[in-house]
Amino acid sequence: MMVGGLIGRSTDLVTLEAMLDGGARMVSVIGPPGIGKTALAASFLETRRATSSAAWFCDLTEAETEDAMVAAVVAVIDPPPSSHRDDGRVASNVGERLASVGPALLVLDNFEQLKSAASATVSMWLSRAPELVIVITSRELLHLPGERALELEPLAVPGEGSVSSDAVDLFLRTVRSTAPAFAPTAEEAEVVAEITRRLDGIPLAIELAASRCRVFGPAALLARLDESFAVLGRTGARRDRERTLMGAIAWSWALLEPVEREALSQCALFRGGFDVGAAEAILDLEGPGASVIDALHALRDKSLLVGRRSERGELRLGLYLSIRAFAEERLQKSGRWSYLAARHARHYARARAGVFDHENVLVAAERAVAAPADDANWVDAADIAFGALGSLARAIGHGPGAERGARRGSPRAIVALLDRAIARAESSSLALRAEALRARARLKMHLGATREALDDCRAAVEHASAAGDAAVLAQTTTELGNAFAYLAVFDEARTAFEAARKLHHERGDRTAEAWAMVRASHCDIELARWSEARATLLRARALFEAEGAPPVLALDFFEGVIDHDEAALDRALARYEASLKHAQTRGDRLYEGATLITIGIVRQEQRRHTEALELLERGVSLVRDLDHRFLVLGVGHLGGCLAAVGRLNDAAAAFERSEGLFPAMDVEGLQHAVLLQRGLYEVALAERARADHDQDRASTLVRAATARVDRVRRAAPGEVALADRSVDVRIYLRMLVDALAARDEPTEGRTQLLVQADGQWFQLAGSERVSCKGRLAIRNLLVTLTRRRLDAPGEPVPRSVLLASGWPGEKLVGGSGRNRLNVALSSLRSLGLRAALVVVDEGYLLDPEVEVRLVG
Repeated sequence: MMVGGLIGRSTDLVTLEAMLDGGARMVSVIGPPGIGKTALAASFLETRRATSSAAWFCDLTEAETEDAMVAAVVAVIDPPPSSHRDDGRVASNVGERLASVGPALLVLDNFEQLKSAASATVSMWLSRAPELVIVITSRELLHLPGERALELEPLAVPGEGSVSSDAVDLFLRTVRSTAPAFAPTAEEAEVVAEITRRLDGIPLAIELAASRCRVFGPAALLARLDESFAVLGRTGARRDRERTLMGAIAWSWALLEPVEREALSQCALFRGGFDVGAAEAILDLEGPGASVIDALHALRDKSLLVGRRSERGELRLGLYLSIRAFAEERLQKSGRWSYLAARHARHYARARAGVFDHENVLVAAERAVAAPADDANWVDAADIAFGALGSLARAIGHGPGAERGARRGSPRAIVALLDRAIARAESSSLALRAEALRARARLKMHLGATREALDDCRAAVEHASAAGDAAVLAQTTTELGNAFAYLAVFDEARTAFEAARKLHHERGDRTAEAWAMVRASHCDIELARWSEARATLLRARALFEAEGAPPVLALDFFEGVIDHDEAALDRALARYEASLKHAQTRGDRLYEGATLITIGIVRQEQRRHTEALELLERGVSLVRDLDHRFLVLGVGHLGGCLAAVGRLNDAAAAFERSEGLFPAMDVEGLQHAVLLQRGLYEVALAERARADHDQDRASTLVRAATARVDRVRRAAPGEVALADRSVDVRIYLRMLVDALAARDEPTEGRTQLLVQADGQWFQLAGSERVSCKGRLAIRNLLVTLTRRRLDAPGEPVPRSVLLASGWPGEKLVGGSGRNRLNVALSSLRSLGLRAALVVVDEGYLLDPEVEVRLVG
């Protein structure tokens, strides 16, 4: 928003006005170089001049002493001649002059270099002139009695996926001041948005960057910013120190004490912020008696460090990118860069990547991998890299900052770093190399390169065994099981998990033992050994509870998969939703995305296609850069769901995208699961062809879909059919078989009942469609009975459940409830369901011998 020509500062102007109207007599507007302090104060002054002539703006850029400041003020307030006498009373005379005009506003701009020399004079003026208010712009507070602070924040920058914000508005206005016709394309708008993000929303940086668009296009300008902030130079009417952003920062640097400069330069080591504990562990200040805490406090006071509260309420310190670039250049010139960078890397290589330190762990790995082999500061570079990269591999998808697509920190980028680290790891221990190979294997599985991952796992187990490290051997054996599972070799995977469980048990690590059991249960689920899987999960849950471990979302998820495989969709949904809640609470984006996709599949099977589409799209967006397997499945499901709602062109595009990822996948079952979804697309195309009276094409499409069913049911001699060794295949096979059956005649000898998904109508085979429109209670009862029949054939619906579904929100007790229910069910019988509706002691159900289908 623009107020008086100032973009994005309306709230700050209102706050400043409120401070002064509320009785404040001195307000210091503070902030880092280039934040817009002068512009805000000048804009505020203009609003005051509209109602009072006693409002002055005094530029103190060149003033370095009290006398120089007083002289500058004298020049702007036009005092009587007596105040010009050089008799030591000039400052006092200025105070008298300010008192003589009554209510007045004095803006003292760029005061930071005068803090020590002239603060007492400002206090004296306020004392002499009781109706005077002073607004000071500075990079730090004066700490005078009665001083109020207004700390300016950067302009708002666009969020991810957005191209509009105050920062973008300032960029565009600046460009159009010399090129009025500038109208960025959609692609250029995204680049401009990224430029403002890269510049942290700092107004001076944005204006200087925008001025370069007379020479560079947005894309070229962004590329130059990646190389250096020096591109932000400009000649023109600004003061010398404002012609470049670096010049403005250099001015602040010159005002620092030596120990403060040292601390600021070393803070440039950090990425993504840091806490005080990390700073104390890493910063190495050489001055006598130098205190890291004192130096950080001084830099924060001088607006060179920014402090923000995390979602957990913890304070994180950091540098704006422009200040960091300046400080990093100074550190590199100091001769201490390598030593301090190695201190930083060792600290973060020992720490597990968390919500806040992901960027620091990543840069620690990058610096270790790039360190010269003959640099004495980096003799343990490979060990540092392995420690940091192992943390990053474990953190993929688990928490903010852990996903970055094709950018820094993505699984593919970390694999590339691990490749380089492993290549230079001859001096590292066998156990550490085993950990590195395990980390790389985990990432390759996420990327779909599962056979390469299996090779890494086998090598990791060999190294761990040779090293005699029981803990690492247990971990690498678990990863070997994961690789076999990804390849759908579930018997070998289960053997590996059982071996890992025994190793964890021998070491007394009950939590890790329980995790190995959870993974073993997954193998039983894939092989349709449901009772064994349930028993294993039950034992794992007991172990977790005995160890006081927090709720493990994988337990609910896998129990849901068993229910899903058994077509108990409501029970599966309840477990998946519990798993989703755990994932969201933990910030586990990978499990959240995978669970959203799985819930979407349930909704698709329940014919709730609109809800399924929304869930699938959300899930795919979360797993897109984190796990190749779930990406392939999620996009394939989108195709099947889009086909079900008649969006056939969109469905074709989704299948093309999903199947385009097949070459990177080594899993036959996964590919066939997606191809079964394509069978749903073929059924939808067949229905369209039939509507167009193209029976030949319809028959061809149905035969193609039926062939997909046969393909996963058949097995070569000595092999097991895909449908018997993949839960995904079984679920999608059921969906395709149902879709094929829904368009055919009922099974011989059985009655078929079709029920519209919302209960709008039902139809018995060979009879006319019966409408239930306008009869909400009957519709609700019909849907409830149908869903119970599909989820749990032969299981009745209790009367209390039917009452709650038929008349939601109403309190029906005693005889009135029974009567209402009996009347509604009698109506269903009279409409044609007399033979299909069965009453038992426990409630009502649809006859299990009746073939029931829910249709869209």
